[in-house]
Amino acid sequence: QTVTGKVVCLRDSNHIFEESAETTSTTTATCTTPGITTYTVSFSDSLFSTQTKDVETEAFGHDYYVYQWRWTGYESASAVLICNRDVSHVQHLNAVVSTSITEPGCEEDGKTIYTATLEYEGQVYTDTKEVTTPALGHDYQFDHFVWTEYEAKAVLICTHNSNHQNEVNVTVTSEVTKEPTCEETGIKTYTAVYEQHTETRQEVLAKTEHEYGEPVYVWSDDYTSVTAKVVCRFYDTHVISETVVTTVEEIEPTCTTAGTKTYSAVFSNEHFTAQNKTVESKPATGHSFTNYVYNNDADFDNDGTETAYCDHGCGESNTRSKSGTKLVALSIRMKSMPIKTEYYIDEEFAVTGAVIEVTLTNGTTVNENVSADMISGFDSSSAGTKTITVTFRGCTTRFEVLVKEKAPTYKLADFNNDGRVTDGDAVYLLMSTFFADTYPLNQAGDINHDGRVTDADAVYILMYTFFPDLYPLN
Repeated sequence: QTVTGKVVCLRDSNHIFEESAETTSTTTATCTTPGITTYTVSFSDSLFSTQTKDVETEAFGHDYYVYQWRWTGYESASAVLICNRDVSHVQHLNAVVSTSITEPGCEEDGKTIYTATLEYEGQVYTDTKEVTTPALGHDYQFDHFVWTEYEAKAVLICTHNSNHQNEVNVTVTSEVTKEPTCEETGIKTYTAVYEQHTETRQEVLAKTEHEYGEPVYVWSDDYTSVTAKVVCRFYDTHVISETVVTTVEEIEPTCTTAGTKTYSAVFSNEHFTAQNKTVESKPATGHSFTNYVYNNDADFDNDGTETAYCDHGCGESNTRSKSGTKLVALSIRMKSMPIKTEYYIDEEFAVTGAVIEVTLTNGTTVNENVSADMISGFDSSSAGTKTITVTFRGCTTRFEVLVKEKAPTYKLADFNNDGRVTDGDAVYLLMSTFFADTYPLNQAGDINHDGRVTDADAVYILMYTFFPDLYPLN
């Protein structure tokens, strides 16, 4: 496949020039018949000419490759072979199918490998198809219980692979199936349950101490002694008893409680507690009330009361009515006049502030506020002096008031009488605080209701003219 050309210098044989080149070839041989193969080589240097060489060549034989595998399911297969040297040389051949099975596990998929094999002219051709079988998963079934002391677990073994085991906690219940006593051991049975499977384990319970029931105390008829007794609940022949002499404490009776005697018993044995029994020895004395004191609480409609404290000193009191103490009026007089004694025509009478002094038949006096129903004789339909009569419990007294012509009408805070409330009214009120005779007020000047008439009222009016909602007139 490689040819080397060489030339030697005629003047100096040591001067040699060489060139190697690749050959090309053509042949008349085929897969089945021999022929002549002509090899040709061309050099790049002009010193060398193109060379050819013919060589007799045997038939090449076929060079098949698989053009296509054809499967029928997984049971049979065939192949189409085509010669690389002559595509007209085609073979349709059946293959032998073999099967290799890997079974699935609990967690690993299985697989089946189908291998088609054929042999032709000394060459072996194969093709494979693989089918996956899903993993089976675990199928755990109960096998047995394992115990740690008195706790248990269920051991589950997979039916597909006995090496796959799992332990799960189970419910363990317990009950005393034989009670221990002071003379015999007992048994406690533990039961493990998993689904329909059960297993038991037993624990031996140690003998107990004596288990005595509640003590019973029996008093003698005169309470001078007490006998205590306890009995073991396992064997009634196991008995502890103790009898003691009691001590006594007496409490004298009071007005409301009987006298008592308390008998006490203290035991030395730890099974018994101290006992007390209280019995009545003398009846209660009851209250005694003799020294009543008048409470000075009579009025004109009801007698007063008197109160006495128990003679025995218990602090209990008794209050009763004291006959003949009801107040009786002898005469009345005005103690205080009403605040308002001057009125305008058609104005209603105001009784506020009026108080009368009532002289009683026992020589003492009391004060009473005058109410509207005590008043008569007031007439404001005309001007003039009016005599008012006050009547109380059959007694009367009189006083006079003055009724004047109707008061002039005016607008609140309109001190300068111009029909409006402006800063002019604030100035007028301010001047009135300095010159009251020159600037008389037609109404009360205490606009801010602080009980005085000052420049603060004038300022309030001025603020009203700007901010009537924040500084209302009322």
